[in-house]
Amino acid sequence: MDAIKLLLERASAIKVRDPGPTQEELDIILASSLRAPDHGRLRPWHFIVISGEGRARFGTLLADALKVRAPTRRVRCSIVKSAKRCVRR
Repeated sequence: MDAIKLLLERASAIKVRDPGPTQEELDIILASSLRAPDHGRLRPWHFIVISGEGRARFGTLLADALKVRAPTRRVRCSIVKSAKRCVRR
């Protein structure tokens, strides 16, 4: 595959939904990410994979942290396929 074409045509997912990548796909993603340019010399990289019920718990943790950081802003949370998604307004 042409790397430049892949970079120019890439798109980010707006919402992450289940199913996530398989373990084999995740291994490829993590292995390729280790080869990313590191002009800031920030290596070694650290990755944390959160899956299953842990995603919902992590979403709740982030929502609670947002409420503490910005208590004057209205925060709307909704359950999206067992994971919480919060939007600041």
